[in-house]
Amino acid sequence: MVRWIVAALATFALGCASSSTEVVVFATTDLPVPAQLDEIVIAVTSPAGETQMARAGLGGANPPLPRTLSLVHETGPLGPFAVVVTGRLAGAAVVTRHADFTFQPGQRRRLELALLASCVGVSCAADQTCAAGGCRSRVVSASELLALNGGGEADGGASCGDTSSDPQNCGSCGNVCTVANGTAGCSGGACTVAACDDGFDDCNDEVRDGCEARLESRQHCGRCGNNCGPRMCCGGDCRMSC
Repeated sequence: MVRWIVAALATFALGCASSSTEVVVFATTDLPVPAQLDEIVIAVTSPAGETQMARAGLGGANPPLPRTLSLVHETGPLGPFAVVVTGRLAGAAVVTRHADFTFQPGQRRRLELALLASCVGVSCAADQTCAAGGCRSRVVSASELLALNGGGEADGGASCGDTSSDPQNCGSCGNVCTVANGTAGCSGGACTVAACDDGFDDCNDEVRDGCEARLESRQHCGRCGNNCGPRMCCGGDCRMSC
């Protein structure tokens, strides 16, 4: 039988065991709390199918984000363990993030999961989850799990640098930002559109579809919002004929 411990189910307090095989889930959001999210719920399912849940309120007198949940492995398979983090408002799910990870023997690791405004209403494939930059695999590699020292901070040896501005590690290690028809950036741990390819622009300010507008279209002729109506778009200009 697989035996495992979920520590701090009520408070999401970070465990302090320095030599255990442990993964600490860090859940955060860029949505305003408690106006758009007033609760975070974390469900963890073991390889044997056992599920435990933890929940914590947001805003008001509650502690500030992030919420952390310490998972300490005792015996049995190291993984995969499935984590589902759900942001709720008045009991209704607003946004959900999935991750499948494997414990690293004798190591304390950090799993960062952000509930992003850009993921609200987004549907991904069954084996994917919405993250910064769009849908990605649910599987979290060992390199994406930052090491933790006794104080709960990432050890420099396992760090991937500044995850607030690196498009190769945006928001968490290994989270690569990609942008359709353009170049991705990273700001504040969230993927951005840094630049668009020639002939394209980001006219809806949505990172998930990148530089979606062709500047040779009648709706966006030469620039965003330049609608030619019944005329044709020719070389970035609206004309009766090309």
